[in-house]
Amino acid sequence: MKRIVDFTTSSQLTLQLAYYPPYHSKYNPIERCFSWLQQHENGSLLN
Repeated sequence: MKRIVDFTTSSQLTLQLAYYPPYHSKYNPIERCFSWLQQHENGSLLN
Protein backbone atom coordinates (compact mmCIF):
# COMPACT_ATOMS: atom_id res chain seq x y z
CA MET A 1 0.00 0.00 0.00
CA LYS A 2 2.85 2.35 0.79
CA ARG A 3 4.31 1.86 -2.69
CA ILE A 4 0.98 2.76 -4.29
CA VAL A 5 0.67 5.90 -2.17
CA ASP A 6 4.28 6.89 -2.93
CA PHE A 7 3.73 6.37 -6.66
CA THR A 8 0.54 8.42 -6.78
CA THR A 9 2.15 11.19 -4.76
CA SER A 10 5.24 11.36 -6.97
CA SER A 11 3.26 11.22 -10.21
CA GLN A 12 0.53 13.60 -8.94
CA LEU A 13 -2.25 11.16 -9.78
CA THR A 14 -5.54 10.77 -7.98
CA LEU A 15 -6.10 7.24 -6.72
CA GLN A 16 -9.45 5.76 -5.81
CA LEU A 17 -9.47 2.28 -4.30
CA ALA A 18 -12.36 -0.13 -4.65
CA TYR A 19 -12.73 -2.66 -1.87
CA TYR A 20 -14.56 -5.96 -2.01
CA PRO A 21 -17.66 -6.08 0.18
CA PRO A 22 -17.28 -7.80 3.55
CA TYR A 23 -19.64 -10.64 2.64
CA HIS A 24 -19.23 -13.83 0.63
CA SER A 25 -18.44 -13.51 -3.08
CA LYS A 26 -21.58 -15.41 -4.08
CA TYR A 27 -23.59 -12.33 -3.05
CA ASN A 28 -21.41 -9.96 -5.07
CA PRO A 29 -23.06 -9.35 -8.47
CA ILE A 30 -19.72 -8.75 -10.18
CA GLU A 31 -18.32 -12.07 -8.96
CA ARG A 32 -21.49 -13.83 -10.09
CA CYS A 33 -21.17 -12.30 -13.56
CA PHE A 34 -17.52 -13.34 -13.88
CA SER A 35 -18.44 -16.87 -12.86
CA TRP A 36 -21.12 -17.00 -15.56
CA LEU A 37 -18.75 -15.62 -18.19
CA GLN A 38 -16.04 -18.11 -17.26
CA GLN A 39 -18.43 -21.06 -17.42
CA HIS A 40 -19.85 -19.80 -20.71
CA GLU A 41 -16.35 -19.48 -22.14
CA ASN A 42 -15.47 -23.02 -21.02
CA GLY A 43 -18.59 -24.35 -22.74
CA SER A 44 -20.18 -25.81 -19.63
CA LEU A 45 -23.88 -25.46 -18.90
CA LEU A 46 -25.16 -23.49 -15.94
CA ASN A 47 -27.38 -25.21 -13.40
